[in-house]
Amino acid sequence: MGLAFDATGNLYAANFAGNTVRKFSPNGTDLGIFAIVTRPTGLAFDAAGNLYVANIGTTIQRFSPNGTQLTPFTSLALNNPEGLAFASLGFLYAANHGSNTSQVSSPTGLLRGPLSPP
Repeated sequence: MGLAFDATGNLYAANFAGNTVRKFSPNGTDLGIFAIVTRPTGLAFDAAGNLYVANIGTTIQRFSPNGTQLTPFTSLALNNPEGLAFASLGFLYAANHGSNTSQVSSPTGLLRGPLSPP
């Protein structure tokens, strides 16, 4: 469902039905499963190279560049987040499929509300 490139050109694909995020090299070689996530949808990388994965539910999972699962980024007031994008100051925007809204979170994961970073 979602695609994202890391800083070195690797492609990450959210496999909703397979509950995985797969990694592909710049030349298209399948590098295997990067992460196991229940029903992943949106993907985005932060400036540090961490991968954020939205899932159908209420969470955004966070993974280090080597694939280690970190604490969830946020689980507040999300309703089936799908699309993810980072703004230049580190604010993460999430499009919520279930409520037809968008939310913005601070760089620390604190939910800031609909589309209005401080």
